[in-house]
Amino acid sequence: LLSENYMRLGKKDLISLNVWLQRTERQIPLAIYETALTQQDDDVMRLTSEWGHSFSKSQLKVRGAWFIENQDFNNFTQDSSYFNNSETFIGEAEYSIQVAKNHKVDVGFNATSNLADVQSYSSEGIWQHRQAAFAGYHWKILEPLQFSAMLRQEFVDGDDVPFTYTFGMNWDVIWGISLKGQFSKVYRTPTLNDKYWNPGGNPNLKAEDGYAQEISLVWENERKNLNWNVTLTGFNRNISNWIIWQPKAGIWSPQNLLDVWSRGWETRSFVKWEKNKFSARLSALGNYTISTNEESLRPNDATVGKQLIYTPIYNGTAGLDLRYSRFSLSYTHSYTGYTYTASDHSSSLEPYQLGNLNFNYRHHWKKFGGNLFFKINNIWNESYQVVRNRPMPGINYNLGVNLNLKFKNQK
Repeated sequence: LLSENYMRLGKKDLISLNVWLQRTERQIPLAIYETALTQQDDDVMRLTSEWGHSFSKSQLKVRGAWFIENQDFNNFTQDSSYFNNSETFIGEAEYSIQVAKNHKVDVGFNATSNLADVQSYSSEGIWQHRQAAFAGYHWKILEPLQFSAMLRQEFVDGDDVPFTYTFGMNWDVIWGISLKGQFSKVYRTPTLNDKYWNPGGNPNLKAEDGYAQEISLVWENERKNLNWNVTLTGFNRNISNWIIWQPKAGIWSPQNLLDVWSRGWETRSFVKWEKNKFSARLSALGNYTISTNEESLRPNDATVGKQLIYTPIYNGTAGLDLRYSRFSLSYTHSYTGYTYTASDHSSSLEPYQLGNLNFNYRHHWKKFGGNLFFKINNIWNESYQVVRNRPMPGINYNLGVNLNLKFKNQK
């Protein structure tokens, strides 16, 4: 159940309230070596709100959120259960001002509190309190050249963490071609899930710390009936104490890797043609990612220099989307290359390809609307695994209806 509500108070104020309720009951697919009957129930409630006020040259936004997530995992054969319940409270205020024609400044503050109800670690629950002050500066140096800077200082449970920042440039070169780049200092504190997930959490995790760089070449154009975008991005990340979840004695648990070097390329592109009520969109995405463990405390460690587990070097997706009036038909095809499942590369998963077909019909009345959809997943009935020894479903189907109610306040 999803409810989105908006109310405008005059010309300068807008209030929103969004509610998302979801319950999922599912049987967990068995591993090849398992005979147990297992089920997982998830209950999710997410409540968000925002108030926005516009001034002559500035804007103020105040946001709040409350999330509740409860997970109940039961192994009926072994008569065992695991519970993971959490709550999150978020408050944030952000102020943006156009200080001059080509200069814009953003400042803000965020306070987030997380509560994990994990009986195996504490009968009263475990809290994590995070506060952050952030600021941004945007400068249009020349018409085709822009510069941006984002600064952030965070505090976790009263302790300050390393100062982080991102500097970026955007240069509109010529004929729809632009060049973008950014340099970042990154720092990530382990989440409560990382530290206290039941089973498998690791309370001794260290925070990730490092640097990241990215550069993109973009070619885009828009004409009367035709528009396209082609983006090529190269990235590089050097992270200390990289957090990675690994299987250990049949249970997944997060560990720190001393030094990880992640680099590669990503391509994103689409071309869209439309006329009257008909449109056709062809898209493609490809990734080439090398993520290697560069250092170890153990001598002659066979994992040094090897690709991280469950990180395929090659993967990509291509799709075709056709629309006419209220009808749409789309097909997506994906490829995932070899995926190593052991840190020393002694075992791996075979590459696989998947095809998904989606048909959709939408209709709108004055205050009521919705859509009917039918999906065929894994249409070629591919036999594959995403996690070792856990086969994924063959061809399967989804049939559903989405309903939307719209109410507009009258003045």
